[in-house]
Amino acid sequence: MRVFLHVYFEANMISVANEIEKLVELKERGVISQEDFEVQKRRLLSGDNVSEEKIFFSGDGVKITTTLFSLPNNTSFAMSGVTAVRLHKQSPSKSLPLLLIIVGFFFFFAGVKTGASSFGSVLITIGVVVAALSKPTYIVVLSTASGETQALRSKNEKWMLSVVEALNACIVRRG
Repeated sequence: MRVFLHVYFEANMISVANEIEKLVELKERGVISQEDFEVQKRRLLSGDNVSEEKIFFSGDGVKITTTLFSLPNNTSFAMSGVTAVRLHKQSPSKSLPLLLIIVGFFFFFAGVKTGASSFGSVLITIGVVVAALSKPTYIVVLSTASGETQALRSKNEKWMLSVVEALNACIVRRG
């Protein structure tokens, strides 16, 4: 029994040391504040919730745990600093399709007299297709003490709703 406890203690201390190293790296990169660093370090050293790290979401390079929100571009956010999360829908710009349609009508009507209205028809068709295929972009917006941050973008609404749901579950669990 004594050997088991000794091995468990050593493994746990190595795990805590690794977590503190990660926190130092996040602090040096400016991802977390000095205050967040101190709070998390005290939590790790006191043994509170060390074994309770929970993964709320993991997929496509995004991972949400009790302590971190990690993105595919190696950006991480300390969950202790996140106070709210929302999903913002950004509609696609209609400028290009509208411009193609207007120029297409111009060429179409100008070409009717000369018999060369097909170029205008092609531009109109391209404008309509581009407008029909344009999808909105969904953005995960994190609220922190220092303001709002657009953390993640995707055109997949269902996937983004899952990410927001996981972030909110993490915030609720944290209390």
